[in-house]
Amino acid sequence: MSLFQGEFPPLREFQASAHESIRQAAREGHRKICVSAPTGSGKSILALNVIRETLGKGRTAMFLADRKTLIAQTSNVARDVGLGYHGIIQADNPMMDLSRPFQIASCQTLMRRGWPKFDVIVIDECHSQYKTWVDYINSDECKSFVIGLTATAFSKGMGRTWTKLVNAATMSELTDQGILVPMRIFSCRKPDMS
Repeated sequence: MSLFQGEFPPLREFQASAHESIRQAAREGHRKICVSAPTGSGKSILALNVIRETLGKGRTAMFLADRKTLIAQTSNVARDVGLGYHGIIQADNPMMDLSRPFQIASCQTLMRRGWPKFDVIVIDECHSQYKTWVDYINSDECKSFVIGLTATAFSKGMGRTWTKLVNAATMSELTDQGILVPMRIFSCRKPDMS
């Protein structure tokens, strides 16, 4: 089976710019890069583009998530963009196939089963800082190029893991471009504390 089926969507300008910033950070010697962009901006598409590029070079890649819904969502999006030839490392998942060069994995499962070797690891919601992956990517054992994805890049302790921050776009920039809708805040005027 071919690694790629279908056509990958063109990146938006800010995604392409963020991808080039990741490449530049790698050229500068960074191996652990955090990419920050607002919720709904397309961080997963950016990450899957990096994974597509990695696979195209004959290397391996893993997308790591911490919830079943994110694993299923990433698998569906990967399939939609032509990366359907992947395995899922998750307890009782029928798509478990470790022979495939692209895996979508549960950090809870890796905590129990150990870390397979990958050339590139993408960590979704990296501000969560699960001990299992923080310890692994900060260890001498990890030789992977690691990209973290988050909308909140300023959780306490992140600076001890990530050596470079790529700010892909702000909410204001994406709202001005029509990618995100303007934020509306609803609040009561005076809370009823009775």
